Amino acid sequence: MQETYQEEGMQNLLPMERQMLLAKIYHYAWYNEEAYKELITFINHWEKHSEFKAIFFNQDSEESTNQI
Repeated sequence: MQETYQEEGMQNLLPMERQMLLAKIYHYAWYNEEAYKELITFINHWEKHSEFKAIFFNQDSEESTNQI
């Protein structure tokens, strides 16, 4: 499998390529504390600076809470 995410952006990846990219991130963050800290720093940065917010469920909804 050819990894294209370095050149074209994540939106152009095939589903399997996206899965592999996220699996690598998870792997390095799981086994390396420094990688985890860098990931949290990255997430915090983009939560403050991105116009598109990452909202996966309505935190105020009882139905959403039951799905966790």
